[in-house]
Amino acid sequence: MPSKKKNDKRNKTKKTNDGGNKGNKNANKKESEKVKDDVNDQEEKGKEENVNNNENVNNNVNVKNKEKNKIVARIFGEDFSLKGELSQEEIKKIADMVDSKMNYIFKKYPTLNGQKIAILAALNIAEEYYRLEQDTKN
Repeated sequence: MPSKKKNDKRNKTKKTNDGGNKGNKNANKKESEKVKDDVNDQEEKGKEENVNNNENVNNNVNVKNKEKNKIVARIFGEDFSLKGELSQEEIKKIADMVDSKMNYIFKKYPTLNGQKIAILAALNIAEEYYRLEQDTKN
């Protein structure tokens, strides 16, 4: 019959081996996730390059050479860093329009959360754009 000391050593070895295997499995899992992330990043980068290349070819414009204007705008109580090709005043007017639309919806429906208010504001603005687009076609 084995002594307790030998059993203890065997148990320690088992625990070490199991823990080591778990560590290797976790390391392998992390490594494979990293590889997947790298592949996804490369695919996204490729898609972005294709989109930029298509825009450049279609518009005969180099997107990198366009000047970007930056502002910080407060929309529905939160500050947003915005940048675009429009003037700072125009970007500010657009941000103010979104803020105004969200506040209007909030006043009418004060129990809605911010996400629903933002979606309703986007739908309202999209409807206005759609109507204007239809008017110009007719």
